[in-house]
Amino acid sequence: MLREYAIDPKVVTSDINILQRFYSEFGADNGRVIAEVPLRWFQHFKTELDKLGLKPIEKTRYLEKLNKKMKTTLISRGDRQLAEDESWITHVVTIHDREQFNAILSDNDDINRQIYNYSRMMEFIPDNWEIAHSASIVPTAENIVNTIETSINLSTQFMFIDPYFNIIDDRFRIPFFRFISKIKNNRFRTNRIQLHLCEQIDMRRRDIERSMNDHLVPFLTGGFVVDVHIWPNQYIHDRFILTNKVGYSYGHGISSGNNINTNITRLSEHLRETEHRRFCDYTQRLGEAMTFTRI
Repeated sequence: MLREYAIDPKVVTSDINILQRFYSEFGADNGRVIAEVPLRWFQHFKTELDKLGLKPIEKTRYLEKLNKKMKTTLISRGDRQLAEDESWITHVVTIHDREQFNAILSDNDDINRQIYNYSRMMEFIPDNWEIAHSASIVPTAENIVNTIETSINLSTQFMFIDPYFNIIDDRFRIPFFRFISKIKNNRFRTNRIQLHLCEQIDMRRRDIERSMNDHLVPFLTGGFVVDVHIWPNQYIHDRFILTNKVGYSYGHGISSGNNINTNITRLSEHLRETEHRRFCDYTQRLGEAMTFTRI
């Protein structure tokens, strides 16, 4: 539900219509993100934008919109800046050979190398260019995790939000452990996540703490850390996975074994930000967060 592209900033800024199409098509909430190749991609973009000849007020408006969008759209590849005599396409193809993009968007087509002409993408279009906002899955642990696998790989911060989460229950524990395994081996080797849940009648704070120590901590190898936040029952209803790049709603919960399919929906950036702010406002949280790791 998320795909990563390398795109030449010169092509994006070559024409006002292409620039407008780029703005509407890209963004994590649209399912398309940009690999930061070369380093300081957005600075290259702004340099090229100067050549488009926009009026100052138009340029300011585009930059304001794009500055905000880039916070969730640009994905680090740990790259370097271009050498003085190095072309963008040569550099990007070298990186693509090491770890592939979903496609390279340039000013020429070379389909065998997954290079597409973004300025006239009609005859040749990258595979799976159209990206659905939601997916209905059979709620197995594997499907729950793999449906957002690319998002896991490209993010550095994670919030798991489910009011009924119970680490004792296999339906929650098995998918959660799969998520942790994917996260700790993602591109950034992320080693800390947040879990937000509610107390239940038979699972109060002390019970939650005991169950985490018994069932979660033994799994947390390599210094991995889980911060558990407990909220009033009325504070959480919907189930989400929020990252620093993209957010997803999990209709029937982040749990396996249900009799009906689970709908996973990619959130708009506005909704992702709104929910993120809610769970960073600790005024209604029940006590301090509990931190779990294996020493």
